[in-house]
Amino acid sequence: MYVGGGLPDAPAVQWLWRRLYGTCVAAAPRGAEDAAPYIPVYTEVFMNDLIYNQNHIPLNEHRYGFRPSAQVGCGWVATHNALRLMGYKTDIDQLIRYYEWQLPLIHGNAGTSFWGPAVCFRNWGFPVELVVDRRKFDEAAKNADACILFYRWHRKTKLGAHFVALHHTEKGFVGYNTYKNSTGPDHYGESLDRFLREKHYFGCVLLTIRKK
Repeated sequence: MYVGGGLPDAPAVQWLWRRLYGTCVAAAPRGAEDAAPYIPVYTEVFMNDLIYNQNHIPLNEHRYGFRPSAQVGCGWVATHNALRLMGYKTDIDQLIRYYEWQLPLIHGNAGTSFWGPAVCFRNWGFPVELVVDRRKFDEAAKNADACILFYRWHRKTKLGAHFVALHHTEKGFVGYNTYKNSTGPDHYGESLDRFLREKHYFGCVLLTIRKK
């Protein structure tokens, strides 16, 4: 359930997103606000405790479903980093439980759905927008306070997907937890579209987030 950037069926994808979001909200159990989420808290400490590389998370810490976050945790890591970019602190274990509650048995064990972060941020009251036309990524991201980018990658016989948090700075677009060897902020250059084309990433969806 993903779409490539700039594909002509983008209106259909927007319809699908609305249906998915409505289904998730309608299916939320009574009292879920008390049982699972966790509401992010704004703090004056800016960009503290960003996660630069999920592979550095110990295998026995912050388990996501039945698997290590080092293997499947990019969704919650991107959510954590996006919140930190906007000055919100997070409780990692509560955030993981929130995602597991959102789609039981799938979130964690099979990673995170591309629409999962959008549902989280919208439920928390943040103005969000999903952009599927890759040609519009640059403008949309520049007007956001933080973004989460979902994309698929193909390497020889391997096919995978990944989430990264990013924002636009004076030095261009900067992302976090992008590569297996990331040790700090990753610089994407002045254009997300160009970066994605050069990396041959596909199936891209950009979530833009603005502060409350």
